[in-house]
Amino acid sequence: MKRVRNTKKKRRTKYWVRLTVFDNAVTAEASLENTWSKYYSNYSEIERKVYYRCRKSKLRGLQCSAGIYLLYHAASDQVSVYKTEYDHDHRGGKVRGIDQSVKKCIEDLFNDGITKPKQVIDALQTRTLELPSFVQIKNFLVQIKKKKFGSYIISLGELEQWCEQNVNIPTDENKYFAVSYKIVYSDDEAENDHEDEEDAD
Repeated sequence: MKRVRNTKKKRRTKYWVRLTVFDNAVTAEASLENTWSKYYSNYSEIERKVYYRCRKSKLRGLQCSAGIYLLYHAASDQVSVYKTEYDHDHRGGKVRGIDQSVKKCIEDLFNDGITKPKQVIDALQTRTLELPSFVQIKNFLVQIKKKKFGSYIISLGELEQWCEQNVNIPTDENKYFAVSYKIVYSDDEAENDHEDEEDAD
């Protein structure tokens, strides 16, 4: 009889090590930051365990060997944090979003005047970095522009305030100013229309 070798990856037994104990749940959960995502929970009469998985591995698929769980004690407000003895091994899988080193490179390129997605792709291809998708680069460039220059959408109130502050002719001929302005709000238009109707009567 021919023996068939089992090619499935064996699940390693996880051994947990206590890292620290927090005085309350708020500080314990805040310590997880953005590295971990809630996975599942176990309940008993004396405790509650909430397990977290590495965010950089897909929810449906092979999970990163690193893991963590919070142990909520029923007898007190304290929360213990336990971690597996294994380190992160998610590098073989697809990382969600843009890698931090790639983000730093894109920011440097933007500061050097390379602000178009295709230009960024061409520049990244010359480096030994993981190339994000066109959409990811485009969205990240929008974030950089907003962070550096602020939102390009302003309200009528902000525009009116700017005009009021720059209505006087400056002594410096190279400085901008508002020659004339009139801002009509929708409420004002409705009142004017109502007045016109009364005048017509």
